[in-house]
Amino acid sequence: MNLDSIYEARAPSGELCSQGSTASPSTSHSQFAKIDPAQDSLIHKQTALRRLFNMTPDNHTSHDRLQRVRGFTIRGKSWTCETENNHAISSTTHFKLGDLFTTLICHNSTHLGLAVVKSTLIKRGGTGSGSRAVSLFAIPRAEIHLPTSAYTVSGQVLSLLPLETAPNSLSWAWEGDFISFCSKKKKKKKASDSEDTAKIKNLHIIVSSRLIDCNINDQAREISGLTLPREREKTWSFKNADLVSAWKALWVSLLNDSSLHDKFPVYTGISEGMFPYQAVSPVPANLGICYASSIANTAIEKSILARKACRICGKQVKDQDRQGHVGVHILKSMYGERDLTANVPVSSDVSSSYPCGMCGGTCTVTIKGGKPCSEQCPTPYSFLISASKKFLPTRPCTNVPVLCAVLGCKDTHWKYNFKQHLEERHPGWQQIIPAESDFLEQIRISSEEQAKLDISPETISVWPPLPPPPPSITSTRPSTPNRDAGSGRKRSASYLQNSPSRRDKENCDPNTGYMDKRRHILGLIWCT
Repeated sequence: MNLDSIYEARAPSGELCSQGSTASPSTSHSQFAKIDPAQDSLIHKQTALRRLFNMTPDNHTSHDRLQRVRGFTIRGKSWTCETENNHAISSTTHFKLGDLFTTLICHNSTHLGLAVVKSTLIKRGGTGSGSRAVSLFAIPRAEIHLPTSAYTVSGQVLSLLPLETAPNSLSWAWEGDFISFCSKKKKKKKASDSEDTAKIKNLHIIVSSRLIDCNINDQAREISGLTLPREREKTWSFKNADLVSAWKALWVSLLNDSSLHDKFPVYTGISEGMFPYQAVSPVPANLGICYASSIANTAIEKSILARKACRICGKQVKDQDRQGHVGVHILKSMYGERDLTANVPVSSDVSSSYPCGMCGGTCTVTIKGGKPCSEQCPTPYSFLISASKKFLPTRPCTNVPVLCAVLGCKDTHWKYNFKQHLEERHPGWQQIIPAESDFLEQIRISSEEQAKLDISPETISVWPPLPPPPPSITSTRPSTPNRDAGSGRKRSASYLQNSPSRRDKENCDPNTGYMDKRRHILGLIWCT
């Protein structure tokens, strides 16, 4: 459709003139056009372009405001709307919700196994701080394996059985069940949680779209499930050659891209079902196969265990323990102590200028979303600053990024580096910052923390120095001897009752110090 040849422009005089008519160069074109010659009504050009290039139904023409503005009704997306949108989404170009895919799963922390999964949820984003994930119905297949892809796919792992469909021919069929896994982190089970609830939580896996293969969805076949142990009317069947092809494709992607080493789910065991997929008797021995491979002593295992070599000593340290490990190196370097915490020779020294709290180098740090952010750090790790700045005997290191509180200074440094920052950038900080300020308390390195981090007792020094204690308040009135001191008698109840500190201030008569209001009122009533 050529819009330029059929739309009409409005002249400044208000009369309509065609595109080919002679008009003055200063003529301003109208935002409306007559698209259909059979109709006299004008259509906005944006609406015309949207209808031309958007194959899905136009929600902007709906009488429901929520449908028109947000794209869905108060009852959510209806099946009718989804069915209407399906004609614009093809299985050859898009990966849709409910499609099958293959991926890799670490089911026992030592092996990777192939899994055929039915997708139940597709999301985009939600990995950064403050970002919100968006649920999607379909995603383009061309964007699934991009390095910048932010899609995650959730699904249920199918339990497959090997079938000998023909001599020396192997196929796999879904028996109707799903495989549940044991979580990597074992939490204490509550008394109210049932065993079935605990299994349901591990039925769904979450994997990055960069580590999935969608070809299995086109290769799956529907067969009669009457021959399976659990009779079903229909089920899915897969050729063994198709699983082998998916297995090789995923392994090639994993080995060629080290950034995928931590993109697959990790579990400690199988809770229910048979995994990995393996063909055993009565299948002939020449067809025996197991879709699992060991990752022991590989770079993939190090990524799963989240261990990386310390830049200072070379020791393999977990990501969550690196802050405390490097904090020991930084403190010993500050106090000039010999670092004997590592069992291997020191490979690099701590930087003398604002060492990084995660690697000990010269990386700069900022705070984003309550978490440290360092683009130059070779071993970054994101953690909550509000939780890590608290001293705990089990996690004594409180070296976290802190924003300088001096007026006009917007520098952010690690807590252990603020002594150097204040001495170099603010030489007279003692006169600028009050000794009782919360900022000094925030960057103070306590003696308990230094002792827990193996600093020798003779070297421990609290910095910034603690504020002086408040002066004690002493009375200037001359002391009078206590009349009851030498008599040994106890104070009478009337004295305690009439004492200014013992009287009931609520019912006390403001005109006298000996009779309360209630007694005074009762005395007046009795006299009358």
